[in-house]
Amino acid sequence: MIIFIDESGIDKLVEHTSVVFVYLEVKNLEKFNHEVEVIEKKIGINYFHWADERWENRNKFLNKLLKLDFQFKSCKLTNPTILSKRFEEVISLFVIEKNISHIIIDGEKHKWYSSRIKVNLRKKGVSVRKLRMGNDKSFPGLRVADGLAGLMRYYYDNPSVVETNLLVKKMAKGKLINELSI
Repeated sequence: MIIFIDESGIDKLVEHTSVVFVYLEVKNLEKFNHEVEVIEKKIGINYFHWADERWENRNKFLNKLLKLDFQFKSCKLTNPTILSKRFEEVISLFVIEKNISHIIIDGEKHKWYSSRIKVNLRKKGVSVRKLRMGNDKSFPGLRVADGLAGLMRYYYDNPSVVETNLLVKKMAKGKLINELSI
């Protein structure tokens, strides 16, 4: 199993940050990656990034993802004063599977950051052969995580927007396996 992690809103010092975990439970990761790239081509973009897309493309991308084989977890952090500490807390609550081959986290983080995450996972009996940082241009799974993080962030910030609520409800049917607020 491969886990892709992305977060949205870490630049805000107030309100909340959503951290979204995407668990790709596919037998053939290459097939999943290819399917994401096909979706992006059909939409007419090189690669999906939430902040760079118009709502029309966001909506198309996320609706087409519904056909792919994955599940995800979402967590809303309220006023995360020390994000790295809170991030470890989220990891310990969410990463409970035992057969994880890779965890890929979006963005550049310091080596101590990944070491602390590995230590916390080992304490829970979770073995991770490889934890690495990546960018969403290189990993279609991170682009999916980015889209879901952006969607959930927008949903938390704007709970009265009907279109967003409908899209989150669609994702919740079989895709969103856990939603937490801490």
